[in-house]
Amino acid sequence: AQLILAGTSIFLLSVVPFQHLHFFISMSVNLLEREAALKRLYKDGWQLHNLTKDLRQDRELVLTAVSKHGWALQFAPEDLHADREVVLAAVRQSGRALSLAADALQSDRQIVVEAVRQDGMALEFANEQLRADRDVVHEALRQNGASLQYASESLRNDRMLAIEANARQGYA
Repeated sequence: AQLILAGTSIFLLSVVPFQHLHFFISMSVNLLEREAALKRLYKDGWQLHNLTKDLRQDRELVLTAVSKHGWALQFAPEDLHADREVVLAAVRQSGRALSLAADALQSDRQIVVEAVRQDGMALEFANEQLRADRDVVHEALRQNGASLQYASESLRNDRMLAIEANARQGYA
């Protein structure tokens, strides 16, 4: 038997013995269900929480969801909280989704910089070393001067950074 997919339609090109028909019907239902889920997530990533556990395991579906709504990462399986591409998509959409990332990714400079560029307050969820990194803190301040409160103590006491925070937020 040969199965052909054309859009959302599935065509069976030869006769399937009755005992194997259940497999093909099940497969077609799963494909249609996945396609419908992908369309819903493309419109609203938060819909990830409404999907079945099996569909939430699908990396492509999770990636689509977090690209539209970064906080949808909370509904993804734990292993995807450590997936660099998934977390990067989430923090680009919502910087504070960094709080949901695996510890190793909260220590990843590129991910943290992307997060604080989107929301300076995401600096709160960066690891200690990156909160002491002048360039990372500077990126956070460019987005939100109030993020200085999450910088390391030595950088919070840095006069130049305090002036920048004040200029960006109106206080320091």
